[in-house]
Amino acid sequence: MQATEFNHIASHLRPCLLEAARQILHDEDEAEDAVQDALVSLWRWRERVDTQRDVEPLLQRILRNCCLNILTVRRRRRALAAPLEELPGSTLRSLTARSNDPHASLEEKESELRVSLALSQLPPRWQRVLTMRLLDDLDNAQIASILGLSQTATSSLINRARTALLQNLKQFSQ
Repeated sequence: MQATEFNHIASHLRPCLLEAARQILHDEDEAEDAVQDALVSLWRWRERVDTQRDVEPLLQRILRNCCLNILTVRRRRRALAAPLEELPGSTLRSLTARSNDPHASLEEKESELRVSLALSQLPPRWQRVLTMRLLDDLDNAQIASILGLSQTATSSLINRARTALLQNLKQFSQ
């Protein structure tokens, strides 16, 4: 791919890519960064890209991965910004209750451990959708967009993952 061809593709697809990134990230600056990262990645792959075939699906997949990276960084920043006493189980605390009572605090930590263990037993794809849904507070439409699935398929995937997580939790509670 030559520079002129790349510039044409980038200028033509940029508005669609920017809109897709906005829908996933809900942040204008991060959406701009994701589109820029996707275009840089396409440029790096220019020698291997067949421009006779449709470049748009490839660029959308690259953009989706860039958005996932930004969401991961955002989640890590949130965890690091938490108070020190919340750091060990910061990502799981949103799934369990909180209390200042020492006895209740111990029960919380045990619950967090059970949830963590139950979650780790799930297939990686199910772990990812539950993390996006429960911890990143993304709705089904956003998750579907990120994963490149229909909303129906995404809803089904989330329901199967939740069911499996609840079954795992029951096993660890016995």
